[in-house]
Parts: sequence; structure tokens; C-alpha cells
Amino acid sequence: MSIEGRIAIDIGFTDIYTAAAVQSAQRISFTATDTYTSGKVAVVSGTLGTAAVTIALQPTTFRDASGSLVSFAAVERVIGQTSRACNFDDTGSSVVGQTLVLFGGGSDLTITPSYTSGTATYTVVLYGT
Repeated sequence: MSIEGRIAIDIGFTDIYTAAAVQSAQRISFTATDTYTSGKVAVVSGTLGTAAVTIALQPTTFRDASGSLVSFAAVERVIGQTSRACNFDDTGSSVVGQTLVLFGGGSDLTITPSYTSGTATYTVVLYGT
């Protein structure tokens, strides 16, 4: 299996305050990108109801682009996205949201909905060795 990919974070905020014809601005900008040309990648997606879904991160087996089985020795990065606000928990750190979330090294990833009715879709990308 051959891979090429990147994980990028780009954050930028500007806070502007105007008083008595004087303007003050504060800006924060942060960018970080990791590129990968080796390793293993798996994508797990599905539909989430009102009950939590747990995805075992290691040891576990997934299929690659050709349909062949791939086992991770270690999962180093986990990126998740849901269509509605959910709680991502990797046995220690948790984040509530519905967009990019990074983890690494946990044994399970639990996605718990923050809503009480309906459904949401989720996509989780696992990167490791």
C-alpha cells in the first residue's frame, strides 16, 4: 500500500476595537502541517443515532484501497468529523464539536451524540504504522 497525505491546522483570528477614532487590533495566527509518505490509513464512516459508537483503534484490522486486510501496530493520529455536535473521547481527552479533532495513541474512540433525537453521519480517519 502506498500513501501520500497531509494533516493541516490553520487558525486565524483578529480582534478589533475602535474608540474615540482610535483602532486597536490583536491578531493570532497559527499554522501547522504534517505530511506523510509512508504508514497506513483507514477511513471508518457510518451513521450515529442517539447511542454512542465505539471504534477500536488498536489492535484492529481494516481494509485498504485494494480491499486487502491491514492491521495497525499503532494508531498515531485520529481525525474525526460529524454532521452534528458530538463528544469525541479517546479514553482520557475529549472534545465536543463536529469538525476536525486530533488524537493519538488511545485504545478506543467513542463518539457520543450531543443531541437527543435524530441521526448524524461520522467519518474517522486513522493514521499509523
